[in-house]
Amino acid sequence: MTQEIAESPVPGSRDLPAWLAYLENMLGPEFSMRPGLERSALVWQQLNPDDQRLARQIVIVAGTNGKGSTAAAIAELGRASGLRVGVYGSPHVLRFNERCRIDGVEVSDAAFCAAFERVEAARRQCGGPAVAPLSYYEFTTLAVFALLRDAAVDLVVLEVGLGGRLDTVNLIDADLAVITRIGLDHQAVLGDTLDAIGAEKAGVLRSEALCVLGSRDMPNSVLTRVQDLRNEVRIYGEHFDEHRYGLTDVSPGHSGTRLPAANLAAACATFELLGHQLPRNHVQLLDSLTLPGRLQILQSDPIICIDAAHNAQAAVYLAEWLERQTGRQAGSSQATQGEKTGEIRAIFSCFADKSIEALILPMLHLVSRWYLFPLQGARAAALPRLRQAADTAIATARKDRGAGEASAFVPSIEAHESLVTALEAATDGLRPGDCLVAFGSFQVVEAMLLQWQRRSDNNLNAS
Repeated sequence: MTQEIAESPVPGSRDLPAWLAYLENMLGPEFSMRPGLERSALVWQQLNPDDQRLARQIVIVAGTNGKGSTAAAIAELGRASGLRVGVYGSPHVLRFNERCRIDGVEVSDAAFCAAFERVEAARRQCGGPAVAPLSYYEFTTLAVFALLRDAAVDLVVLEVGLGGRLDTVNLIDADLAVITRIGLDHQAVLGDTLDAIGAEKAGVLRSEALCVLGSRDMPNSVLTRVQDLRNEVRIYGEHFDEHRYGLTDVSPGHSGTRLPAANLAAACATFELLGHQLPRNHVQLLDSLTLPGRLQILQSDPIICIDAAHNAQAAVYLAEWLERQTGRQAGSSQATQGEKTGEIRAIFSCFADKSIEALILPMLHLVSRWYLFPLQGARAAALPRLRQAADTAIATARKDRGAGEASAFVPSIEAHESLVTALEAATDGLRPGDCLVAFGSFQVVEAMLLQWQRRSDNNLNAS
């Protein structure tokens, strides 16, 4: 039987770190990822006995990659059109408050704490020996539901955390569901085929509701579900694309969207399908839209950028973006046609449950120097495992290139005990025209942002 191992903060506490520590420890690490709706449904019924809607219109965004940028773009279009918009997504990068924004403003510590107190009271009222145990994600998602319901917003955009069918967000019946690109990730939970993963994502669809599919390469399980539910659907590549909305990905010498144009196009299609007209300045609005840790440029020349790419599909897109950003072409770690000179370096780490070789392989044709370091925590891949994966990926790439090219393909690999030393080594000798990218997980992004801020503060104090 589950036993709680922590005491909740005292009633009225507005100490957000104390609440988050309580939620992280309430049930122990074995409950950090527990798919299922029964526990959260019980507590949400207690919190929302009248089944009040969160907003006049509700959108749920599911998918493997592109959820965050699509959700952010939908919210931005709504606000530019005069709507009051609430948006929820996870994980956060630096501050928990990033997870929920109402009218473009992050929810305050005090408001989150008050919502947590209400969820905790409802959880305990549900009774039972285990007092309706909730995971960190379930608990915080229910708190966000309560905040959004009480905020009197016109449009709510909810980003699924994991999967879809059994994700807490799926307690809410959406008017429109977006499914972005689907790839292999979290196979231990969602299944080891694209069809199996697609079926989990398609669990957010509702009968005869609206649907936007943000990729032309959807698994059959998604397409079949859309047909069975008689959804009114818009499909990328068939009904819309980025060109229809005047959007283009950035490339050398040409302006464009900072986030993937296909995701922003899906947001435009969503907004139109909801019955709204796009703002006249939607191109300028979306061109300037950014998200922390998503293709985020910290420095322009030499380029230093960070991205949360943590699966093979996301790594492929990151490589394509770097090719456009730097003027390099597939198969060359040097710039082509005189666009730019220099090399690309990479700082990398990830969790042990990822397919690490599949994360590294898409970047190998671009990156000439690799700097590995281990993340913190039980899920982190150890440094020897990271090095082994890099060696295996390089051997695979050399074999695929053939004898002629393989002899010239010798990227260097350095193993470091921390990001601090990895960053010092990676930036040593970095010249104009070079590029440094850090990727592999949201934790890499968080660590890089914190370390970059420390370096900036130290440089400011020294000047």
